[in-house]
Amino acid sequence: MSKNILIVSFILLVPFIGINVTIFLALYILKLKELITKRKVIGLALVTIVVLPIISMGSLAFSSFVRNLLQIDSLILLALVYLVISAVFLYFLALFYWRLDKKTSFKFSALILSVFVVVFSGYFFYEKVYLQHNCFWKGGRWQGVSIGEGGFCNLPTSDGGKPCTDSKQCENMCVQVGSGSSMGKCYEWKSSIDTCITPIHNGKAGFSMCAFE
Repeated sequence: MSKNILIVSFILLVPFIGINVTIFLALYILKLKELITKRKVIGLALVTIVVLPIISMGSLAFSSFVRNLLQIDSLILLALVYLVISAVFLYFLALFYWRLDKKTSFKFSALILSVFVVVFSGYFFYEKVYLQHNCFWKGGRWQGVSIGEGGFCNLPTSDGGKPCTDSKQCENMCVQVGSGSSMGKCYEWKSSIDTCITPIHNGKAGFSMCAFE
């Protein structure tokens, strides 16, 4: 339980700390160090605590709407929506909170967004190139899940295809071979997502199960 709390806290703290540090770095680069006061730092922390979850949930909700409307499923869509919403937030933050002029506000938001683009690009490269290549090298297949959750490597089981009469005899599950048959074989993959299977228990076929994204 405590481990899960630590993981959730880490996931929430990283973007919070990252956005605040990036904002102050942008002000420093734009030679606006005089705006970095104790009062502004505390105020910005409170603003981001409230706004970050709203941006994240809003991006996810809008991306899901567009995904269902256009029948596309891509993390790039979520990233683009997140960047657009973030750009609007950062622009108005600079305009009204830091009281900068429009030109400087644009530079401020563009500078921070460029950092976001680099971070997102690094993540996509890590998932699309490194993780997926490593997955295929191990004989697995890369499968996507719901938008915003990336994907995972579905690895083959060590006993796939072995005859069986119960799932206790297999690394994963004992599944039916052919419709209406009581013959079973060990399932070839560690995850059964995106497929329908009929498990075999004590030599008898159970109810078919389907798991999709």
